[in-house]
Amino acid sequence: MAKGIKLRIIEWLIRNTPPCKEVTEMVSRSFEQPLPLARRIQIRMHYWICAWCRRYEQQLKLLHDALHKHPLPDDSAPGPKLSDNARERMKQALRESGE
Repeated sequence: MAKGIKLRIIEWLIRNTPPCKEVTEMVSRSFEQPLPLARRIQIRMHYWICAWCRRYEQQLKLLHDALHKHPLPDDSAPGPKLSDNARERMKQALRESGE
């Protein structure tokens, strides 16, 4: 009997919570802006049936916290470094192409 109730609850959650793709998008967005209460509840309910999405949030939180504790200095950003002259030439070319 208890197994049947558990199965019905799982089926209800599957039908009434957003799919994983939507949950991961909402979780990612939640690090930039607060989500409405209804969305946060939907995510928590989804976590009851999906360990993968729960793990995704944990990994994002770990990365988010690590980057805030140890930010990269502006001058150590990855990628090639342009001289001021080259940067100005690129800006000028972009301005001229937009006219």
